Amino acid sequence: MSDTYKLDADLYRQMLAQCSNEAPAEACGLLGGADGHCGTRIYPLENLDACAESYRMEAKEVLKVMKQLDEDGMVLNAIYHSHPATPARPSKTDIAQAYMPALYLILSLCQEEPVLRGYLIEEGNVTEIPVEIVEKAGGKPC
Repeated sequence: MSDTYKLDADLYRQMLAQCSNEAPAEACGLLGGADGHCGTRIYPLENLDACAESYRMEAKEVLKVMKQLDEDGMVLNAIYHSHPATPARPSKTDIAQAYMPALYLILSLCQEEPVLRGYLIEEGNVTEIPVEIVEKAGGKPC
């Protein structure tokens, strides 16, 4: 994982729209790209928990995304979800349920301006990774 995760601005806008539309429940989904440091593909998924304190994705849908990314020569590089009423930091539930080796992005909607932060969560240890939203330059965001 690079020191900074770069996210295509168009994907950020899609993520923000999904998270805003699904509030007050948490929204969730997956991001992929050519490598581990740049999100260029978004896969919004349903939050089966449909509540403001947790999220859970359908395993079959996650596997379907993983297969599609593999077929396209890409990798899963981030899992995102929203915090409609709390800051953009992992909750105890987020930490306990972090099971995939990917960056976890949290989009907080609790202030006037949304806040997006990234975290590596490994065996209960949390490390913040800077997130940069980038506009496409010459057709490539990263």
